Amino acid sequence: MAVDPNASDSDMTALLKRMQRAVRSSQTVLTRTPCAHSRPEDYFECPNEGTKTCSECKLVLYCSRLCQERHWKLHKKVHKDALVDSQWKPAWEKEGRPPSWTSRSPEEFDPKTSGSSLWGNMPAIDVLNFVRNKDLMKSTSLNVLFAASGDLRNAIKTVNALPDTFQGELTITLNDRDPFVSLRNIMLLRLLGADGDPRRAADAALHHWYSVLLPRQYHTEILALLSEMGLKLLEDQPSGADGYKLGVLSSLQVIMGAGSYLRGLTAAFCAQDKYTAADAKAELNGIRFDPSRRDLHDKSYSRLEPPHRLSIQKFRECGLVLPFGASTAHFDTPNYMLFSPSGKWSIGDGERPLFGWNIEDIVASGRAHGLTRYDLYGSLYFHVSELLCDFAKRLSRFRIKFIVLNEDAVDLATNIQRGDLKDVGIPATARFDRIDVSNIMDANYVGVEKVIGAWGPLLRRARTSALLGYFMNWAMGDKSKPKTEDMDELKRSGRTSPQPSQLDPMAWMTWMTDIMNDFPAYTDTSKAFDRYLVEHKVTSSLRQARLKLRQEHTVLPHRLCVPIDAQKTVKPGPLLSEESWYLQAQLGGFTWNERFVEIVCADP
Repeated sequence: MAVDPNASDSDMTALLKRMQRAVRSSQTVLTRTPCAHSRPEDYFECPNEGTKTCSECKLVLYCSRLCQERHWKLHKKVHKDALVDSQWKPAWEKEGRPPSWTSRSPEEFDPKTSGSSLWGNMPAIDVLNFVRNKDLMKSTSLNVLFAASGDLRNAIKTVNALPDTFQGELTITLNDRDPFVSLRNIMLLRLLGADGDPRRAADAALHHWYSVLLPRQYHTEILALLSEMGLKLLEDQPSGADGYKLGVLSSLQVIMGAGSYLRGLTAAFCAQDKYTAADAKAELNGIRFDPSRRDLHDKSYSRLEPPHRLSIQKFRECGLVLPFGASTAHFDTPNYMLFSPSGKWSIGDGERPLFGWNIEDIVASGRAHGLTRYDLYGSLYFHVSELLCDFAKRLSRFRIKFIVLNEDAVDLATNIQRGDLKDVGIPATARFDRIDVSNIMDANYVGVEKVIGAWGPLLRRARTSALLGYFMNWAMGDKSKPKTEDMDELKRSGRTSPQPSQLDPMAWMTWMTDIMNDFPAYTDTSKAFDRYLVEHKVTSSLRQARLKLRQEHTVLPHRLCVPIDAQKTVKPGPLLSEESWYLQAQLGGFTWNERFVEIVCADP
């Protein structure tokens, strides 16, 4: 929706209010699993809860045998899908050829794998962790900064973990160099902080976050918010700071100067080209079902249980985070927050919304709402809906100030120390109780030296403060030889498929790929990681900044799927039950090489 610069403020304000009222209509928010019987052609949906699971696909639920019989004509297509077949094999095995990903150039050069990081690829974390950092309760104010925030999941998990007895003020600064990421975070915070039903706000925010199409009411709401921001762009604001109320007690400050990319992107969205739901789906399918990507998707399906393959495939096809059998007829409008202003898909093909949350928690939430463990995106719907609803309520219970910026992470640290942001409320004296730098310390991003040099001086000199980060790609250059005892432990676990004959080279290649994917979970990577840190001058960088590595973590574990208080040598694989191993290893989006660090003051 374009903003008319000639319209009076009163006219535009009235229009925006009418648009916002228009979306407070009867949009249904799911609280339990719906009966799957529907007829999209005449907008019929059974109003009852689904309680009886289809014994074949294990994905949809019906309220009665009658509804199941009436829906069979549509549902039988699911049963005939090749992915449900227990004998399903990857295309390269069936066709007797090497998989395409063994010979293609690295993925980073494939444009279909690139895009904005809108969903995150690691489970959400609580960066404060009051349970293990009780002295934080003594603070009257806490200052948390996400230097390369990505989406809102870590901020949401942190806010939702605040103790009910916390009486202080929490400031959360969210910075990301990608203006699209920052704009989305602004829109989601405003949706969640709006007056009205928090459950409905959570539903709207979830679909804007993850779903390719939206109900028209939700689309109208985001247009109203974008138009309001567009109006502010027309005003002369040298400081570049806009403020918004969130809930009863919280607030949002958006910082974007005259030349900000965020400012330009907001203006582009306000005047963007029109594209239809059909255009959006065609664009999505052109990315997700490009023939060159088939082997990579088959690779991810190769060790999944058939219903899980089908669950993921359906999301790839329709792009909606909903229970498998839920009606989708009212999702008829493109989600502007997942496409560029010209209608181009903005996310790499390999990303999944599931990767941003703990998969075991997702499945548990689904079961609590009546789903089976197989309906992954239905479970994600209920899991994230509950988190967002709780978050929306907490905006009225706690005093939380959000600040959103769009700068390079190192430049932001420099600008703060130089006093360039004092006019927008971030003085040169600002210090932070938590600084989360995500994975930008990886050598292929910013690197250890630059990150510590930039952000170390901004860490509050207190024993409760910490700079947090993780390394994803450090193992790529590791020359360590696999230990025989580690490989033997993996094989003894029974978690590897039987070794096929080398006379069947395609099956053998699949088996070897699986082994190499699992092996790091059974390997103590601590010594190799320590060598990596030494090679990248972490010791001298920390000494210069008067910082040190915390050996006994109190915020994050050293590795994924191990306890926070576990030693850095602990291996995740042997700790996991069979169910946990399957969910984390086959449905999680990580490599098992990820390692977390906590950096603290050497002399607080």
